[in-house]
Amino acid sequence: MKLEEKNKPFHFLRLSLSEYQDRDFASREAKKVESLGLEYALKDLKSFKGSCILVTNSQTPIIDYPDDLIEKTCLLIHPNSGYDNLLKDKRIVNASFPVILGNPIRAHAVSEYIMSQIFEVISSIGHHPFWQAQREWNRDLLKEKTICLIGFGHIGKILYQALHLLVKEIIIYDPYKDHPTDLDEALSRSDLILPVCSLNPSSVNLLNKKRIHLLKEGFILINASRGKILDQKALIERLKVDQRSYACLDVFEKEPFNDRLSCLNNLKTTSHIAGVFKNLDEEIMNFTTSMANDFLHLKATTFQQKHSSLLLSNRHYNGVII
Repeated sequence: MKLEEKNKPFHFLRLSLSEYQDRDFASREAKKVESLGLEYALKDLKSFKGSCILVTNSQTPIIDYPDDLIEKTCLLIHPNSGYDNLLKDKRIVNASFPVILGNPIRAHAVSEYIMSQIFEVISSIGHHPFWQAQREWNRDLLKEKTICLIGFGHIGKILYQALHLLVKEIIIYDPYKDHPTDLDEALSRSDLILPVCSLNPSSVNLLNKKRIHLLKEGFILINASRGKILDQKALIERLKVDQRSYACLDVFEKEPFNDRLSCLNNLKTTSHIAGVFKNLDEEIMNFTTSMANDFLHLKATTFQQKHSSLLLSNRHYNGVII
C-alpha cells in the first residue's frame, strides 16, 4: 500500500448498522464524531464536497458502492475482526488509503465465549438438591488435554495466556506468525480444536472433510470465528457416528442457521453472539472515534506505524501479504 498524505476528511459516513446495536447508537456516535469537527451521516450517499471517513461492518456490501465514494475516502474503519467482505472488492484491497480492522474490540468477549464452552463440556457442575454420600464427579481434567489453536492473533494470544497453564499442550497453527505447524498432524493429536483465524481465501474450508475425519474420537470443536472455515456437513456426519465427540458452533456457512441442526445431542448452536457483550456499542464508538482522531492529528506514516497490526494491508492470505 502506498503511503501518502491525504486531504483531511470533512465527513464521517457509516454505511450500515448491526442488528444488535441500540436504536440510539447512531445519535450517540454522531455526538462523539461531531466533537472532532466532522459531519456525521448514516447510510446517506449524498455527494460530499470533500474527503470522508467510511465505517463498514461485516454486512456492508462495499463492492456495491460507487467508485466516486471510494475515491473520496481517505480512511476506512471496519470495527470487526472478520474482513472477508472487504476482500471481495479490489478497490479496497488495493486502496491507497488505510483500512483499519477492529480486531481488539471483541477479542476478550470471543475468548471468554470459547472458554465458557470448554468448561461447560469438560467440567459442567450440576446441582445437588440432596447430599450425595458417594461424592462422584466423573470428569476429565484439562491437564490431560491437548489443544489445537488455529490462529495466533488477538484472540489466539488471549486463549494461549489463559489456558496454557491448565492443559497438557497447546499446538499453535499459524504459518504467518512463526508457527508453521503441520495442521494434519496437529489435528490428529488434539482433543480440543479451536479455530480463531479470520476468513480469507487461504482459510476457506480449512477444516475440510479429510481433516475432520483425522480428528480423534471424543474431540471437542468450538467455532466462534467464521462458518466457512469448516465443512459443516462433514462435521455433522462425523458427530452422528461419533457420539463421544462434541461441537459448539456460533457461526455457520449460511446464517441464520438451519433449525434441523438442533436434533444432534452432541452439537450446540448459538446465534453468532460470541462477540456480543453489554458495552459493545460503547467499545465500537470509542474505537471508531479514536481512529478518526488519530487520523486527523497524526501524519500518514505515523498513523500507519501506530496501527500497523490493524491494517488490512498487513493481513495474510494465499501465502502472501495483501
